[in-house]
Amino acid sequence: MRLGYSFVLITLAMIALAMTACDIISSGARTPTATTTAPGQPPIGQPSPGAGQPSPIPGSPAASTPGADAGTTPTKVAFAVVTETPARAAAATASATTAAPRPAAPTGKIAYGISTTPDDDPQFRSIWVANADGANPRTLITYAWSPVFSPDGKQIAYYGKPRSAPEGMYIANADGGNPVLALNDATACCFNWSRDGAWIVYTDSTVKTRPGGPIKIVKMDGLYKTITDLKVTGSNPVFSPDGKQIAFSGGEANTTSLGIMVAPTDGSGAARVLTRDNGGNPHWSPDGRHIV
Repeated sequence: MRLGYSFVLITLAMIALAMTACDIISSGARTPTATTTAPGQPPIGQPSPGAGQPSPIPGSPAASTPGADAGTTPTKVAFAVVTETPARAAAATASATTAAPRPAAPTGKIAYGISTTPDDDPQFRSIWVANADGANPRTLITYAWSPVFSPDGKQIAYYGKPRSAPEGMYIANADGGNPVLALNDATACCFNWSRDGAWIVYTDSTVKTRPGGPIKIVKMDGLYKTITDLKVTGSNPVFSPDGKQIAFSGGEANTTSLGIMVAPTDGSGAARVLTRDNGGNPHWSPDGRHIV
């Protein structure tokens, strides 16, 4: 690449020297002769103006400068050399590259609750499911609310109050079939699965319209008998990605301060205050480094 640049520079220098020499020769002093010519006639050896020569173009130097000697006007030549550089090549490649394709449409299912009345009458509450893009919405379970899919998408936990069965937390297949009462607890609320699907964290909320209370976890082993009281109080608890902690909305004892708190899942009750800004509904980032 350097040899190519050197060759171009040398060639340009030689052209410039040659043009300079032509300018010097063409603009040099002429030796006057003693030949006498008639008035108004050109010197001997020179053609008459316009004889055998094209007419000057209006606006050109020859037309705008009457009497100028065309033979003594220096010739000027301009060169423009464009060299390829890595930056310019990259810019050209970038401009030629087409825009990145849009992300693919989301897949899977979304479960959500619908209530057609402002009160807690279960006959007007139901769980619906739709495609991840919102298409094909349909009723999944009636007399139920607060659904959440298991991490593998094969099961769904929800609060149910069937007509002829106890109310509490139910576990059913993802299509709503084979419902099983996992917690015969009318105060259970706000369910969240651990990432491995082995546990569900929830709160015992004595006031339905104000979810919050003691936070507990129950083991998803089909028996649902292993329950651990985490010895903290709050609402909307969620597992950390590694399952070792929960984040929840709560308040410090003997204060009116509310915010986001974190506690271990070993039941020690050693809660830590993260914020005091009345924040709620926390969620962990996938890597467990942030809480939103």
